[in-house]
Amino acid sequence: MIDLFLSLVALFFAYVIRFDLKAEAEVIKEEWEILSKSILVYVGVKFFVFYLFKIHKGLVRHTSTEDLRRIFFASITSSLLFFILGLIRFHFIDEYYLFPTSVLLIEFLASFMLLLGLRFSIKLLYLESMKVKKSEERVLIYGAGISGLITKRTIEKDLASKEKIVGFLDDNKKLAGNRLEGKTIFHTSKLEKMLTNATTQNQKKNNSQNKRNRIDTTKIQGHCISYVKNGKCKYGKRCRYIHSDDVPGEIRKLINKEE
Repeated sequence: MIDLFLSLVALFFAYVIRFDLKAEAEVIKEEWEILSKSILVYVGVKFFVFYLFKIHKGLVRHTSTEDLRRIFFASITSSLLFFILGLIRFHFIDEYYLFPTSVLLIEFLASFMLLLGLRFSIKLLYLESMKVKKSEERVLIYGAGISGLITKRTIEKDLASKEKIVGFLDDNKKLAGNRLEGKTIFHTSKLEKMLTNATTQNQKKNNSQNKRNRIDTTKIQGHCISYVKNGKCKYGKRCRYIHSDDVPGEIRKLINKEE
């Protein structure tokens, strides 16, 4: 049903483009009289062709190039049938075509793009929702050729993977600075500098994370770090954490270790 609805949207879009939003009322009325006799044929042909090519059978969240092929052939078959039926109507019925040729061309492109776009949009949302939020390992792929592309796609399709691809590394200076499937290609001479920067960023991140972990652990346990270590706290009774000499050994060890 969704595919039929999108096809009708494509047909409406084709007529809007054909008349450039400036058609007079008389022209619109005349075209509607012709279209009203064709709309049921349009729905019937689309339903038959979609069922024939089984485009409704594929799992939308796992759309592949095979689905793309089926949608393409279903769309072009529909357009050819409309053209043939239009010739039959013109020569044997009322001398009107089912749809103008320009409308058929625009409808074919719009229908194909809408059907395909919907599936890949749903697939993208599904893949994003399935990604487990976890610490990522930044990865550089050596080689910006076919093998590098295969490696990139394999990693990205693995939902359990923790690797995040930041770019490609290649010794071809002509490729440096270009992008391959959205990822930057770096020259091998930049590797040492990139590793140094990455090490510095990781250290800052780890220090920040350790600090947050210390604070969170202390808050969970409810004990004041300053009081546990020094037996006093500059906030005194205004401190919102526990001041107690009876501190469990595990908590005391944790505080002394972290600080």
